[in-house]
Amino acid sequence: MIRYALALVLSYAVVAKARRFPAFRLSLAAYGAPFPGPSAAVVVGVETLTVLAAFSPLGDREVGYLLSALCAAFVVVQTYLLAGGRSPSCTCFGRTRPVTLRSWSRATLMLTASLILATGGT
Repeated sequence: MIRYALALVLSYAVVAKARRFPAFRLSLAAYGAPFPGPSAAVVVGVETLTVLAAFSPLGDREVGYLLSALCAAFVVVQTYLLAGGRSPSCTCFGRTRPVTLRSWSRATLMLTASLILATGGT
Protein backbone atom coordinates (compact mmCIF):
# COMPACT_ATOMS: atom_id res chain seq x y z
CA MET A 1 0.00 0.00 0.00
CA ILE A 2 2.82 2.43 0.86
CA ARG A 3 4.47 1.92 -2.53
CA TYR A 4 1.31 2.90 -4.40
CA ALA A 5 0.65 5.93 -2.21
CA LEU A 6 4.20 7.16 -2.80
CA ALA A 7 3.92 6.36 -6.51
CA LEU A 8 0.74 8.41 -6.79
CA VAL A 9 2.35 11.40 -5.06
CA LEU A 10 5.39 11.08 -7.29
CA SER A 11 3.17 10.71 -10.39
CA TYR A 12 1.49 13.98 -9.53
CA ALA A 13 4.91 15.63 -9.15
CA VAL A 14 6.07 14.29 -12.53
CA VAL A 15 2.98 15.58 -14.32
CA ALA A 16 3.21 18.95 -12.56
CA LYS A 17 6.89 19.36 -13.46
CA ALA A 18 6.28 18.33 -17.06
CA ARG A 19 3.39 20.78 -17.42
CA ARG A 20 5.48 23.64 -16.04
CA PHE A 21 8.86 22.49 -17.25
CA PRO A 22 10.31 25.97 -17.94
CA ALA A 23 9.40 27.09 -14.40
CA PHE A 24 10.82 23.88 -12.93
CA ARG A 25 14.06 24.40 -14.88
CA LEU A 26 14.31 27.96 -13.53
CA SER A 27 13.77 26.72 -9.98
CA LEU A 28 16.70 24.32 -10.39
CA ALA A 29 18.81 27.23 -11.62
CA ALA A 30 17.90 29.10 -8.42
CA TYR A 31 19.02 26.03 -6.44
CA GLY A 32 22.39 26.37 -8.14
CA ALA A 33 22.06 23.18 -10.18
CA PRO A 34 24.61 22.91 -12.97
CA PHE A 35 23.01 22.85 -16.41
CA PRO A 36 19.43 23.43 -15.20
CA GLY A 37 17.78 22.31 -18.45
CA PRO A 38 19.41 18.89 -18.61
CA SER A 39 19.23 18.59 -14.81
CA ALA A 40 15.47 19.18 -14.93
CA ALA A 41 15.09 16.56 -17.65
CA VAL A 42 17.08 14.06 -15.58
CA VAL A 43 14.96 14.71 -12.46
CA VAL A 44 11.70 14.21 -14.39
CA GLY A 45 13.12 11.13 -16.10
CA VAL A 46 14.33 9.51 -12.88
CA GLU A 47 11.02 10.26 -11.17
CA THR A 48 9.13 8.75 -14.12
CA LEU A 49 11.24 5.59 -14.06
CA THR A 50 10.72 5.31 -10.30
CA VAL A 51 6.94 5.59 -10.73
CA LEU A 52 7.03 2.91 -13.43
CA ALA A 53 9.07 0.68 -11.12
CA ALA A 54 6.52 1.16 -8.34
CA PHE A 55 3.76 -0.12 -10.62
CA SER A 56 5.91 -2.98 -11.96
CA PRO A 57 6.29 -6.53 -10.63
CA LEU A 58 9.41 -5.52 -8.68
CA GLY A 59 9.28 -6.40 -5.01
CA ASP A 60 8.40 -3.90 -2.30
CA ARG A 61 11.95 -3.78 -0.98
CA GLU A 62 13.46 -3.00 -4.38
CA VAL A 63 10.89 -0.27 -5.01
CA GLY A 64 11.52 0.99 -1.49
CA TYR A 65 15.24 1.28 -2.24
CA LEU A 66 14.55 3.29 -5.40
CA LEU A 67 12.05 5.56 -3.66
CA SER A 68 14.39 5.99 -0.68
CA ALA A 69 17.28 7.07 -2.89
CA LEU A 70 15.11 9.60 -4.70
CA CYS A 71 13.50 10.98 -1.53
CA ALA A 72 16.88 11.14 0.21
CA ALA A 73 18.16 13.32 -2.62
CA PHE A 74 15.20 15.68 -2.13
CA VAL A 75 15.82 15.86 1.63
CA VAL A 76 19.56 16.46 1.17
CA VAL A 77 19.02 19.30 -1.31
CA GLN A 78 16.40 20.99 0.87
CA THR A 79 18.55 20.53 3.99
CA TYR A 80 21.51 22.11 2.20
CA LEU A 81 19.41 25.08 1.08
CA LEU A 82 17.76 25.66 4.45
CA ALA A 83 21.01 25.22 6.41
CA GLY A 84 22.60 27.84 4.17
CA GLY A 85 19.77 30.27 4.86
CA ARG A 86 18.50 29.98 1.29
CA SER A 87 14.88 29.52 0.37
CA PRO A 88 14.60 29.59 -3.42
CA SER A 89 11.32 28.84 -5.10
CA CYS A 90 10.42 25.22 -5.72
CA THR A 91 8.15 24.08 -8.53
CA CYS A 92 8.08 20.43 -7.48
CA PHE A 93 4.31 20.05 -7.46
CA GLY A 94 3.40 22.58 -10.11
CA ARG A 95 3.17 25.62 -7.88
CA THR A 96 6.05 27.95 -7.29
CA ARG A 97 6.65 28.18 -3.55
CA PRO A 98 9.77 28.75 -1.47
CA VAL A 99 11.59 25.86 0.14
CA THR A 100 10.58 25.93 3.80
CA LEU A 101 10.67 23.73 6.85
CA ARG A 102 7.21 22.56 5.80
CA SER A 103 8.40 21.38 2.36
CA TRP A 104 11.41 19.76 4.04
CA SER A 105 9.04 17.97 6.44
CA ARG A 106 6.99 16.62 3.53
CA ALA A 107 10.13 15.34 1.82
CA THR A 108 11.27 13.77 5.09
CA LEU A 109 7.87 12.09 5.52
CA MET A 110 8.16 10.61 2.03
CA LEU A 111 11.68 9.42 2.83
CA THR A 112 10.46 7.81 6.06
CA ALA A 113 7.66 6.00 4.21
CA SER A 114 10.14 4.85 1.55
CA LEU A 115 12.49 3.50 4.20
CA ILE A 116 9.62 1.62 5.85
CA LEU A 117 8.88 0.02 2.49
CA ALA A 118 12.57 -0.79 1.88
CA THR A 119 12.87 -2.48 5.27
CA GLY A 120 9.92 -4.79 4.80
CA GLY A 121 6.95 -2.66 5.77
CA THR A 122 3.95 -2.46 3.50
